[in-house]
Order: sequence, then C-alpha cells, then structure tokens
Amino acid sequence: MKRIGIFTADLMTYGGGSRKGCLLAERLSRRYEVWLISRDRPDVQALGRSYGVSLADVRFHCLEADSARHFSGWDAVARLFPRQVRSILEQFVPYRRLRDLELDLFIHNTSSHYMKAPAPRGIFMCMFPWPMAEFPRPRWCRLPLLRQFIDYGLAHTLDRYRHAHETYDLITANSEFTATWIKHLWNRDAQVVYSATELTPPAPRAKEKIILMVGRYNPDKKQDVLIEAFRSMCELHESGWELHLAGKINAGDWSRRYHDKLVERAHGLPVVFHYDLSIGELRELYGRSAIYWHAKGFGIPEDQPQRMEHFGNTPLEAMSAGCVPVVMDAGGLRETVQHGINGFRWTRIEELHEYTLRFARNPELLAKFRTRAMQIDPRFGVEPFLRAVEVIVEDVLDS
Repeated sequence: MKRIGIFTADLMTYGGGSRKGCLLAERLSRRYEVWLISRDRPDVQALGRSYGVSLADVRFHCLEADSARHFSGWDAVARLFPRQVRSILEQFVPYRRLRDLELDLFIHNTSSHYMKAPAPRGIFMCMFPWPMAEFPRPRWCRLPLLRQFIDYGLAHTLDRYRHAHETYDLITANSEFTATWIKHLWNRDAQVVYSATELTPPAPRAKEKIILMVGRYNPDKKQDVLIEAFRSMCELHESGWELHLAGKINAGDWSRRYHDKLVERAHGLPVVFHYDLSIGELRELYGRSAIYWHAKGFGIPEDQPQRMEHFGNTPLEAMSAGCVPVVMDAGGLRETVQHGINGFRWTRIEELHEYTLRFARNPELLAKFRTRAMQIDPRFGVEPFLRAVEVIVEDVLDS
C-alpha cells in the first residue's frame, strides 16, 4: 500500500488548511496509508467534531514531539533568534525525521511554511506563495567573525527555503488569485483546485436580524473593524439587528488578548460571541443569519497580497445557507461574490454601512439577493475538491 503524508502544520488552529487536511486525510485513507503531520499535538475527537470527519484510519505524526525528543534544548536556543529565523531553522529536524517515514508521496498543505519534499513525489497545495522577507541578525551577533558566519548560514538557509517549491512535482492553487501570484513570484504554473467549502442546505426557517462573521479570533480577520463599524450604525441597533462573531481562540496569549479586547470593544452593543461550534451548530447559525460580513484585507495595500483573503470559505458557506455577503473587495473574494448580483463588495467603511443598510431597510431586496447567493458554483464544494485531489494524487504516484 502506498504511503502518503499530509503536512498541515497548525492542525489545531481550526483554519481552512486544517479542515482541508482532515477532509483529505479521511478520503485518501480509504486507498492509502495516510499520515497526517502537524507541528501541534492533534485532538482527534475535537477535529472530528469540528469538521464532521472520521480519522480512525489515519496515522498522526507530531513534529513538536520530534523536536523536543531530538533537541531537548531547542526552546532555550531558539529564543536567541528572531522569529522569522526560527521559522526556517525549525524545519531541519522535521525534514530529516519525515524522511524516516519512507513516504511515497508528500502533500504540503500549509501556508507560509516551506519545506523540501521529504519523499520521491510531492504535491504543494499552495494557499499563497508568501514572499520572502529579509531576516535580521540576532542581536547578540556583534563579533565580526561570528557575524560573518551567521550571514553565510542565513544566506545558505534562505536560498534553500526560497527554492523548496522546486522539489514538488505539481503545485495546486486554492484560487485564481493565488495561481496568479504563484506564477508571478515562483514562475510556475499551478492547477486551480478550489478549497473545500462545506455548502449548507438552506434551513426552512425565517431569517433573523443577525449579521454574522465566522473566523478565528485573529487580528488578520479584522473583527475589531467590524465591531467599530457596527457601533456607528445606531439604526441597526434600534431596529433589533445583532452582530454575531463565531470562532476559536488559538493557543497562545496573543489570541486570548485579542479576543479580550474585542469583548471590551463590544461592551454595551448587541454583539454576541460564539466559541468552538460544532459543524451542526455552525450550520444552524448560518441558517438563522441574514447578512454575512467579512473584512480581511481591509486597509491592506495591493502590493501585500499575502495579507488578503486568498480564497474565503466562510463567505461561501454563509451564501449556501442564504446569508447574503457584504465582504471586502480584495483577493479571492472577487471570484465568489459578484458585486450587485449575489452580494456586495466594499473597500471603505462607508460602503459597508451603505450596503448593509440597503438590505436592512429593504427586506424584498435582501430576499432577492438571498436567492442568488444560494446558487453556488459546484466547483467550490467538498466533493469536487476531494475528487480533483484524488485524481491528482493518482497521476503523481503513477508518474
């Protein structure tokens, strides 16, 4: 039986990559021996509850445990280096350990983490080809000879890091937006395989006056921007509208601190927070909600595409449940939300106000857009994604 490794670095962050990796592992485990590889320790029951998958036939490999076992002093040494440098250095032990798994195929399914393919065959499922930054020297690096040694080491490391994608047989992109930047930054063609979106059948119930946003509590998601926008829309508060924010708090103090600031900002407003919803609970919330807000990419210049929404699963999930999108006009959202047809795209807060109030004041218009929003291109669903990847895996293994 062929052995396949699926690398999803931060499995327990519950992002789009985590979900995609679990869905893919479940499907491929029917035909192959599958290893789901991550930096963090997986909670199999929690993943199954969140994504509605069974991972009983999947094997797991935790890179964090490898690093601790093979370099027990790593944490103390790592703190001497800048964060960007650590993210590269942390790959060397994992790469060597993954070679020991003797995989036939390695599927890279992680954003902003590049690793050479530790297998004879490789598929890079690129979420975005993050541009390389210049990495600063450690502050303690002041002696001339030591500085020269560090500079040489970083240059050699960065060169290997930049060209890691060349060790993969095939690159897929999660959107046309991403594929364009792969060509621009890496000069490689990518096959577009849209991320797996859990399309929700519309519930046979009346919509409530709920504006919804779903996403991890992370500054990149701009929940703070949406709370402030909602604060200034007194007309919505007075007519009974609520803003609901659903997501997970990632491990680490930074995510908890950001979440706590959001709660403070929302004090006194009709804002409701939801945490760790199961797939059934999330579908129920989509079904109740009338409007979907999304702000990732707000305030980001066009020359920083890595900070925009590269595809956007949650707006599509919301649309399939009859929740009309009012989203940021950037990145992959331009491929799924047709402005003025099945939703609206905005660039200024004033436009977010205008489009939202237009729907709130005119239920007939909202109902018309709801009907159009539910007409989702089938390419965006889970099953088309899984079938497309199955074909790609078979072709690469047979090549």
